[in-house]
Amino acid sequence: MTGEMWHGSAIAELLPHFTATQARQHPIAGAHSVWELVLHMTAWADIVAQRLDGDTQGYPAPDVDWPPVPAAATAQAWARAKTRLFAAYETLAARVESLPEERFAKTVDGQDYTTAVMLDGVVEHAAYHGGQMAMLWRALST
Repeated sequence: MTGEMWHGSAIAELLPHFTATQARQHPIAGAHSVWELVLHMTAWADIVAQRLDGDTQGYPAPDVDWPPVPAAATAQAWARAKTRLFAAYETLAARVESLPEERFAKTVDGQDYTTAVMLDGVVEHAAYHGGQMAMLWRALST
């Protein structure tokens, strides 16, 4: 989310480029908007944190997986969405730091993968969507 990355820009470097209006746009046909990606990433950081706490929910409902962008897509709403994204990842990181070492090898309750695999997945998920954001910025800038 922040800091120097080997693969390109961190999310924290990408998001300031987008105004609320740009974040809502779909410059690439069939692709999600940046705002949709931010809400989706926030949802998954929350889901992973909940799974660390023993929540055995299955795959989330579509409106949880891809929450809708608010109808009043103001600059303030966009700022809140970005703040919430970083807060969700900071909360998750703090939660992971408190885990005992042996927890990483244990299977996540209700799932068929380990805690380590889940945590690798949420990091990869953010990197993947960060790449999409970079492409969306490029599409908006041309």
